[in-house]
Amino acid sequence: MRQFDASVGHVVRDAKCVCATYPIIEREPYVKYELPPTKCSRMGSACGIASFLATQKTTLRSIASKLTGTPSASKSREIAVAEQFIEMVLADDACAHKYDPCLTVGDLVIALESAKVPVFYTLNGKESQHYCKVLGQRLIVRPVNPERDDVDCPSGDSEWPQF
Repeated sequence: MRQFDASVGHVVRDAKCVCATYPIIEREPYVKYELPPTKCSRMGSACGIASFLATQKTTLRSIASKLTGTPSASKSREIAVAEQFIEMVLADDACAHKYDPCLTVGDLVIALESAKVPVFYTLNGKESQHYCKVLGQRLIVRPVNPERDDVDCPSGDSEWPQF
């Protein structure tokens, strides 16, 4: 994680995900790792996600409006789950951690954390395209195949490729 943090332009930790603060321990190089907990619901009051989401209601409403207007055929399963999650959080943000958002709607949490970052670079265009449009971000999608070029989606363009 130290190498990763040193190699990126922005590291935002506004969500205060307690699971993300646990170290990844390499037990056997390149083979066996001890991973941190992945369920917010097991972290109790240490989880900062609910309080973070409470500060994001305006952005959540904007995202919900965009997702509601998006045809079902253009929504991945995670986007559909995010849509339901946003609805629940807007009704009661204190319950957010019970739904394990970092595990179930992690791309939404990342999008909210990075809302002020002008360029969003990812391997996952499928979900990120929806969030970046609402947030006015330029989206750059890195294909899994390293021989293919990045797909650049400028923030001002009304049409982006579907991922």
